[in-house]
Amino acid sequence: MSTLLHLDLKRTTNTTAELRVFRDNPNGYESRSLNLSEVDDLVGVMERDYYVSMLPEDYGVTGRRLYRWLDGAERFLARAIEQISGPIVLVMGAGEGFGQLAWEVLADERGFLVDRGIVIVRSVCEGRAVTIGSVAKPYQLNLLLMAAAPMGGGAALAFEQEEGRILAATRKVELQLVVEESGCLAELEQLVTDYIPEGGGVHFDVFHLTGHATIDTNGVPLFQLETETGSPDWVTAREIAGAFGSGFPAVVFLSGCLSGKQGAESSMAEALVRSGAGAVLGWGQSVLDNDAIVAAEILYRELAAGQSLAVAIGKTVSGMREQGCRDWHLLRVFVGDRMPGSLVTGKMKRKAQKKMRFAKSEFLDVGMEEKVLVASRRTFVGRRRVLQAGLRSLKWESEKVGLWIHGMGGLGKSSVAARLCDSRSGRLTPTAGAF
Repeated sequence: MSTLLHLDLKRTTNTTAELRVFRDNPNGYESRSLNLSEVDDLVGVMERDYYVSMLPEDYGVTGRRLYRWLDGAERFLARAIEQISGPIVLVMGAGEGFGQLAWEVLADERGFLVDRGIVIVRSVCEGRAVTIGSVAKPYQLNLLLMAAAPMGGGAALAFEQEEGRILAATRKVELQLVVEESGCLAELEQLVTDYIPEGGGVHFDVFHLTGHATIDTNGVPLFQLETETGSPDWVTAREIAGAFGSGFPAVVFLSGCLSGKQGAESSMAEALVRSGAGAVLGWGQSVLDNDAIVAAEILYRELAAGQSLAVAIGKTVSGMREQGCRDWHLLRVFVGDRMPGSLVTGKMKRKAQKKMRFAKSEFLDVGMEEKVLVASRRTFVGRRRVLQAGLRSLKWESEKVGLWIHGMGGLGKSSVAARLCDSRSGRLTPTAGAF
């Protein structure tokens, strides 16, 4: 079990701040005074040298400056860390303007803290203690994946490659992956509703959203989804939260640039934690597609295997560094007052899954000639626009009783039909055919 060490920063005057360090009791803290002029300088360093992609300052230099500022001549932080044996989760307060600082690169003279297994998360609890959630139930990890790639919505994303690599990375563990095909908020809400278990509750353990994010001129964080016609649709954290009703997945990964960076308001990741998510991962700046995919691969492999969120995050950061990912330090984790522990045991599937008729069994002529093969989710990529067009037609043109998908053989027509039926499960009888 990891020990949580809280570092809470509070402004006391115009020129000073107080650093409080505690474990599980906010009132049992030790503290020291910090000079805010050093903070102003560090924020300037962040904007000039850290939040750039071309010629950033060496992250070790930035990390050591931050560490020395917290530590002081009396080795305040070092002593607190040395008193703990075993894994450590360093819980950094995210408020009062200190969220701009790059806590993820904290480093002493021995190197980055993350290289010693110290996991760094950001709390939105405002001085309250964070606890770790209860023991996981014995069922498979249920992951909801949604990619938003509107037409004319910016640089192309490798979302289909991401889906395939997540499946490949988790092939030896228990994982149920459900993909929301449209990138549309209304469709997401309908899919979540379709999966509500009998008796209520939350079906999905994790929601992974891939797309473009930004902070507008008023400092409001936004995520780019799609309208029903595939046009760009910029939505707020509140709108995303509304799609889940009263039941958020335990973990949300906003895999979009700037989703974890503060503007005039809280970052989008923080806002979703305040809306009820147990933990939200986001990116502090623009991130390479491959680095984002590596992070998702490792994180879901570890969570599906039964690792706690803290351990999974630690292994994700370590794995990114081992694979030479440039943007490892931009992964930011925000938690509320109850950080999720292990989501599953990784040993047993859920006993009462929602019964769904998946199109693969509908379209394969099992036991007969078995000539009509349907591609699995592991191999079916590159048909997003076709699927979107099909979904739009099925939803809006009610006089149609089906779709006719035609073309040369071997190009995936049956697989398209299968995925369309899976996507509309519960609302579409899988009688579509492909010729």
